[in-house]
Amino acid sequence: MTFEIVKAERKGAKVVIQFAGMSNCGKTYSSLRMARGLVGEKGKIGFIDTEQKRASLYADCFGGFDVINLEAPFTPERYTEAIDVFKNSGYDCVIIDSMSHEWEGVGGILDIAENQTYGNGKAMTGLSKWNIPKTRHKNMMNHMMHCGMNIICCYRAKKPLEEKNIDGKKVMVEGPMQICSEHKNAYDITVSIILDEATKKPILPINRCPEGIEYLFKPDEYINEETGRGIIDWLNNKQRDKDTLIKEGARQKDIKSWAETLTASERSLARKYWNDIKALSSPAIESKPIPVKQPEENKQPDELGDL
Repeated sequence: MTFEIVKAERKGAKVVIQFAGMSNCGKTYSSLRMARGLVGEKGKIGFIDTEQKRASLYADCFGGFDVINLEAPFTPERYTEAIDVFKNSGYDCVIIDSMSHEWEGVGGILDIAENQTYGNGKAMTGLSKWNIPKTRHKNMMNHMMHCGMNIICCYRAKKPLEEKNIDGKKVMVEGPMQICSEHKNAYDITVSIILDEATKKPILPINRCPEGIEYLFKPDEYINEETGRGIIDWLNNKQRDKDTLIKEGARQKDIKSWAETLTASERSLARKYWNDIKALSSPAIESKPIPVKQPEENKQPDELGDL
């Protein structure tokens, strides 16, 4: 077997996006809007729906999409088969809602683990009962990451009750939000977003996100087509890293003109590390104030200008 060495680049890479949140937080709606931005106006979106055809409520929205209504048993292999149906039919992006059924639904990982038996028919206990189901789950995740399509996974979340001592009394209170999935899934995810059930907008800080696209997720903005387009722009365009931008920005006499040459992702990094750029700038540059537009109402001033 021969190996080929090629120049590493993001162009052509695919992403795995995780939306999580409580019921009615906007996961389905947000995932469809992002998917349309990811694939473009004419791209093909596939939807694996385990939620009693709930996605079809949006059938006439966002340029349309096609659906596989997946019913129990929710085994990892059935998810894999559904993904392959879309892959083999030339789809560009697949939304899976809900991935939590693969973990806690009928025939899912928890179900499989509880029904593991030894050769003599005795129920398995302890860690041994998890070996086979965890392997099956891992195989599904690996297949999903290498399927050649952008994948958006929607997960349920819950706030389990916890017992706490308050003023000498034991009371039950809601604990921290927990995503209904294998906790190691985070290693396989490009972006992990929790949506607020009241606002339907991202909760910051984002659980997991490459630095170059952090700017796409704001607590006062809904996930939409522009979010998806921003991710594709980041994948398809070269981007200088933060150290390069800091050094380059520090040498500029006209910082605003320089900022206009940057990609959206690079501009977001320049803003994030603006103090580092100023710290490396020569005294001559530092002594000159940078002209900025008057900030709009309720908008913070931006030293790089309104770019």
